Amino acid sequence: MTAPAGVPEKWKWLFQPLGRTARGRLEVCLGVVLSGAAMVALSTVIQVDPAKLAAKHRFPEGSSSFERRADADLRPEPPPGPKVAPEFAHAVARGDLDTMNRLYTPNMALDGMLALAAESGEKPVALWLLEHGADVHEEEASVDAPVLLADQHPDMVALLLERGAVEPSLTTAAEANASGAVLRLLAAHADVNPADATPLTAAVSSTRGFVESKRLILEKLLVAGADPNREYGENPLTASVRGCDTSREEHVSQDDCMSVVKLLVKHKARANGDALVAALALEETPRDTMFDVLMSTRLERGATAVALAQTYNVRSKDLKRLVAKGVDWSWHDGEDDAALPVLAAVQRGDRDFVRDLLDAGAPVNVHFKDGTCALGAAIDGAAGGGNTSFERVVELLVARGADVNRRLPDGRTPLFAAAESGSLRVVTALLDRGARVNDLVLDDTALDVAEQNSHPPIARVLHARGGRRARKPGGDR
Repeated sequence: MTAPAGVPEKWKWLFQPLGRTARGRLEVCLGVVLSGAAMVALSTVIQVDPAKLAAKHRFPEGSSSFERRADADLRPEPPPGPKVAPEFAHAVARGDLDTMNRLYTPNMALDGMLALAAESGEKPVALWLLEHGADVHEEEASVDAPVLLADQHPDMVALLLERGAVEPSLTTAAEANASGAVLRLLAAHADVNPADATPLTAAVSSTRGFVESKRLILEKLLVAGADPNREYGENPLTASVRGCDTSREEHVSQDDCMSVVKLLVKHKARANGDALVAALALEETPRDTMFDVLMSTRLERGATAVALAQTYNVRSKDLKRLVAKGVDWSWHDGEDDAALPVLAAVQRGDRDFVRDLLDAGAPVNVHFKDGTCALGAAIDGAAGGGNTSFERVVELLVARGADVNRRLPDGRTPLFAAAESGSLRVVTALLDRGARVNDLVLDDTALDVAEQNSHPPIARVLHARGGRRARKPGGDR
């Protein structure tokens, strides 16, 4: 092919014959471009109706639940209906059907309206809502399920159950303080000690309804065999004692609270350490009454040790009563959990309570299985010097016979640890009580570590008390 006349020289190559390879590549490129253009054109002309597509692929009756869930995922979400106006919600709450009819618009979202009707007991309103699309399963697994909110209205409960509402679990019913639901479930032989919950604790902890209903639920559960000492989360007695704390529960009645505690104790509930801790945290008047009740019942093993380890500022009379019940001063529950009252008080730097515990008979040298002891904790607290509270605790402990030469869990002697941390007052107290001045720790003495950590006053005291270096100043032996 020859270029037409007038074509510039630089473009004449376009009109030269193509070779076989070049021509093939050009044909492939043109085919791809034309195919893509055709697909774009078709997509703009053919539009699939999502509803028809979902209907076409709908599974027949009897399909598996998995197939039905998958089918539901294919269906388009319906457009959200108009929200409920406050005026409509007020009409539901007061049973005003005329206003509801006036304000209703098709596809209105009726979320929460059935709960309002259930709680008010307005059966005609509930019927109207169900007929207009309200979901009878709304909040079904919670304490706000309509069937629980309607508990004081048996005809409403019957309607909801007739329309498909599912009974709650016994624990949820107890937490909602719904005595009617609890009685129905007990009549149906519901498990009062389920593996994954504690209905008794749920009932005790409920803040809904009236205490009369709570007592009825507790009595029925206990008669049915609910274990008042079951440890799943917080046990029932501990929860009931905590419920008497007016700083946490503003509208709590002490008489009502005590009636629940006494009911549990009557059914052989045992007080554990957490229950005693909760009692010791109460204000003075209810504390005395509560303590009398708990001290009259059987205590769990280790309860007194846990109480003394987790509380402080315990009144002298309460301390005496706890000690009279017996205290395992080195209480261990299994391999990891332990309660050592003296060590706990030392770690807080509470010298006065440490003294009270020692006066009550607590051993001064008690320690964890790993060797952690009160004296070591006090020395750690006094690190750096100037921490008077911990330094005074050290002085108290060594005065009461703490072993000043028993090695700490990391292998250091108490004197070595004090010389390293920099508390001259602690070093002096240990030396005055017979601490050996030249015991080696990884080939160093207390004097070595004092000099290495730049504590000249401590080094001078150690040297004056016979301390010597294990290393020469140049590092040679």
